Amino acid sequence: MLHRRAYLGMGAAAGALATLAVLGLASAPSAAASPYAALSMFAEVLRLVRDSYVTPVEEPRLIERALRGMLAGLDPHSAYLEPAAAARLAESASGEFAGVGLEIARSPDGYLQVVTPIEGSPAAQAGLRARDRIVALCGAAGGDCASTRGLSADEGAALLRGAAGTLVTAQVLRDGWDAPAAFALERGVVKAPAVRARLLEPGFGYARVAELSTGSARELAARVDQLARENAAPLAGLVLDLRDNPGGVLEEAIAAADLWLTDGAIVSVAGRSETVRHDATPAGDAALPLVVLVNGGSASTAEIVAAALQERGRALVLGAPSFGKGSVQRVFELPGGAGVRLTTAYFLTPTGRSLQSAGVTPDIVAASEAPTAGASAGGASAGRDVQLARALETLKSWRIFGRLRAGTPPAPTAPE
Repeated sequence: MLHRRAYLGMGAAAGALATLAVLGLASAPSAAASPYAALSMFAEVLRLVRDSYVTPVEEPRLIERALRGMLAGLDPHSAYLEPAAAARLAESASGEFAGVGLEIARSPDGYLQVVTPIEGSPAAQAGLRARDRIVALCGAAGGDCASTRGLSADEGAALLRGAAGTLVTAQVLRDGWDAPAAFALERGVVKAPAVRARLLEPGFGYARVAELSTGSARELAARVDQLARENAAPLAGLVLDLRDNPGGVLEEAIAAADLWLTDGAIVSVAGRSETVRHDATPAGDAALPLVVLVNGGSASTAEIVAAALQERGRALVLGAPSFGKGSVQRVFELPGGAGVRLTTAYFLTPTGRSLQSAGVTPDIVAASEAPTAGASAGGASAGRDVQLARALETLKSWRIFGRLRAGTPPAPTAPE
């Protein structure tokens, strides 16, 4: 999630028939000589394409494509945003938009990859999962398919967005599948849900945070207090569910972790010129036993919360390894409504570890029988949701939490 702070080939036969006129560039500068020499070369190539390409090409469009390529080559999250894409990003930040409800990025092989489906969205209801690769997008009836390889996340998002009630078909490849499967998705108004909480049984609470949007930490604290009142006694343990949480606002992640820490580091933000450390305040609850649920859809600032509570010995993390998005993106406005989304820093855990690509490794690895976002959001009972059942079982084991408070949490267990 965004930190809101605020190719040439020619076959042999074709080559034999083609006539090539080789025109040298007089004293072409070396790209490594200086930024000015490189810019001079760029301007010369731009002039050659404008004046000599077989069909006329609009110069502004050429420059826009060059900007896209420059930023796409940096990392999967930096991108050039044309005005329409910048407007869509602002719309998404508002928490409500029309589309299928997917947080996406570029996969290492160049296709679109699902970071997580938004809880309750058309994509979640259709069964899409974190780490699925969308290899093609098709029309409503599954025809007119176009590969997503080479698309930026913003270009993919633009194709997935659309008026509520319209259809788009995604060709999806999942680990272990031999061929892609078609998912027909009906676009709808997607609203990121608020914090949800309930008692699992007397004494033990459950709180689901679907996204760390503005106000989430305050709402989480209020819901946990409400659970204690419903229980008519202090809680004996809490399951904090961050599965399929794509992250959100950095300050909200810090505030959420601070609910259960009383001192020391929560996260450090390492930029180009400085590293800023964010510490806990003394007001946190240092006694309530916690189990944090994560999976492959837990990303970005959600991983900050899980890592801070885990590394500070304050909670056990249970589930599957998280996504591993440990970078901060900032949007810079450009003239005409365009923008640049640029990675400007990395998150470091309290022990100084980068979350980028590595993510959070659970203390207790447990597979889930509830793979969709809807099931992992607490809609399934503890008997059906294996990870939630394991979390409740762990909360009841005071031996485990005694070792945790002594600073010797159990070693990661084998997957089940």
